[in-house]
Amino acid sequence: LATMSWDALVVGENQPLELAEPAAAGLKNGFGQLTVREVAPGLKEATVRIEWETPKRHNLCATLTRRFAKEVRP
Repeated sequence: LATMSWDALVVGENQPLELAEPAAAGLKNGFGQLTVREVAPGLKEATVRIEWETPKRHNLCATLTRRFAKEVRP
């Protein structure tokens, strides 16, 4: 999310997310989803959810949410 811009965030739910980071790419049966919603005019909220399986077949997930403003505010 740190490298994404306002314009790159398309509003929608459960968009597939490519796990490009080396640490994430090695996750067993790992996949990611991106959900973007507009919470107010000029403000979007992006949530990334990554799910993977442990060697003992336990399913784990991590979720990160960040808000993006259309304009930089002081």
